[in-house]
Amino acid sequence: MPTRRKRLCHSYVLRSKIRREFKTPMINYNPNTLNPVTLFLCCLVVAITFFFSGFSNKLYSQILPNYESHTSMMEHQIIKLRAQADSIEGKAGDFKAGADSLQNKLDTLKDNPTLLKSLEGYQYVLLKMYNDHMSQAEELKYKADSLTERTNLVAKRIFLPVRSLEDAQIFFGKSGLSTLQCIVVSGWIDRGSIYAELFSDYIWVFRLGLGTVFANAEEVHLGDTTGADMQRFFAGGGNVVFNSAVPLFCMQNSNYGGLFMYALPKFGLDLPVLGSTTDKITNNFDIGGEIHGILISIAQKFKFFGHIRAGYVIGSSNFYQMIGYNDKRPFGFGQWGVGCKLTSSLSISISGALFGPKPLTNKFGVMLNVSLIP
Repeated sequence: MPTRRKRLCHSYVLRSKIRREFKTPMINYNPNTLNPVTLFLCCLVVAITFFFSGFSNKLYSQILPNYESHTSMMEHQIIKLRAQADSIEGKAGDFKAGADSLQNKLDTLKDNPTLLKSLEGYQYVLLKMYNDHMSQAEELKYKADSLTERTNLVAKRIFLPVRSLEDAQIFFGKSGLSTLQCIVVSGWIDRGSIYAELFSDYIWVFRLGLGTVFANAEEVHLGDTTGADMQRFFAGGGNVVFNSAVPLFCMQNSNYGGLFMYALPKFGLDLPVLGSTTDKITNNFDIGGEIHGILISIAQKFKFFGHIRAGYVIGSSNFYQMIGYNDKRPFGFGQWGVGCKLTSSLSISISGALFGPKPLTNKFGVMLNVSLIP
């Protein structure tokens, strides 16, 4: 009978032969490689530090969807317009009071034509400024009334609530080009990513966005570089992401929450110069939509949200290879997420794969997401 030491040596030699025969990859660990967990924690600390330091006040706010009433920003704008109108009316009143005071002096200066003419000219200027200011105030009030009427109309629509450019700006709460809309830090134990929407604008009823994703992941096997590539796909679609959003269904109540449905296709690019693992440009087109739900507590201290995304992904051949999908054909892919809005600018959530090819869903796992909505 062989001794215990001989049996162990024989077992080790046998495993080595099998590994050499089938070229099984060894697990690779490089202590000099940046751990995605460390990257995620650092980004989280930076994001929270920026938030509490007041940096977020310098940024514009918009994430799709913003888990507030879509009309709240318009209401603030309406209040601002009415406040400006009241301020201008106050100044107009001062000019009118000055003109009335001059009229009393004019009645006592009939025997001094030169001074009388001079004061009459000054009174004319005051009355003109009064009329100009009153016209400005009336114009601002008209804008506020029109915006109120339009906002109420958009809020009452259930199906296709956005039907014009003005409706889109009211619904999403922004007008014109906006920059640095949101920052989302996502990750788990062995991977992490940062998504940032850089620009957004409108064309008719469509909200267009341009974002970028930076991702990192540990190599579980030697030469397995699909982790970071898949993380970029999960977090946004690639290191350059174009998206377009159109609300299809909207039913909300400011006291309880709401339900929203969007058509939200995404087009992603992975560029070698920005860190993809291939030497060619890859692309993918995610034809999909999302359903978002919001639940608000009675005291409105807690705001919980959830979303489901379903899409059909079509990509270039090197895209399938990059993410480790050997079938190399279009596939359906779904994601879910639930979370809580902690403040008006900070929310935390978890997300995971709902359906899709097993090579992708098995690697997705569950991700923790921290969203900074300045």
